[in-house]
Amino acid sequence: MAGAAVPGSVSTGVRAMFLMLTPNESSFQTVEDVPQYVQQATPVFIGLMVLELVVGVLKTGAPVVTLSDGVTSISAGMISRLPLWVFRQLIVGSYLKKTKQE
Repeated sequence: MAGAAVPGSVSTGVRAMFLMLTPNESSFQTVEDVPQYVQQATPVFIGLMVLELVVGVLKTGAPVVTLSDGVTSISAGMISRLPLWVFRQLIVGSYLKKTKQE
């Protein structure tokens, strides 16, 4: 589209992470034109986790984020991708089964 944002820019990554993209930035002619938003937002997500850790250390003198909190955040992100992976596996499995029957 004409008003699409520059893929990979920091502002696009931040706004994609918080679902704040404009309709012009999130509308595309074909599926191949759709950027990989997860890959763009991942560095921003990790950067915010590091920023939280640094601010906590500067403010209290000790880390306020526990290891379990960090692992939980990363695990939640991974689990949110699990349904897509399972669905893709079902599609591929169905296709392979159908082609073997023919």
